[in-house]
Amino acid sequence: MTQTIYLDCDDTLVRWLDEDGQPLDGQNPYGGGAQRWIGNYRLLYEIERLALVSTMEPLRWVVWSGGGKEYAYDWGQRLLPHIDHMAIAKDFTRPTERDIYVDDQPVDAVAARHFWPLAFTVGSADYALYRLRKASA
Repeated sequence: MTQTIYLDCDDTLVRWLDEDGQPLDGQNPYGGGAQRWIGNYRLLYEIERLALVSTMEPLRWVVWSGGGKEYAYDWGQRLLPHIDHMAIAKDFTRPTERDIYVDDQPVDAVAARHFWPLAFTVGSADYALYRLRKASA
């Protein structure tokens, strides 16, 4: 059974910047009015590495957003163009206990393992996927 990693857009894959070019604090859905952004390159780097070196079965990558499927699709195409992924509107009922989600807004009711954007690394994610797969076997 394929495991899925759900990736949020705003304040996770994308960091919004103030007029001085500094990342905005707090939650900034759809940019919170900011006009400038930067990719969360540390997270993007870890995603790319995991996509290449994961010891797990093939992973399914999903970019999701409260802004809807098209919003998630646009950011996924912009930031992860060479990783096969799908885009959906954020739906916390989709992840299973075998999955991971990376989001700046954790939700207790989600069955999947949560990672904060800066805590997601190849080692931590690969190990979590392994443990989740073994637990559900």
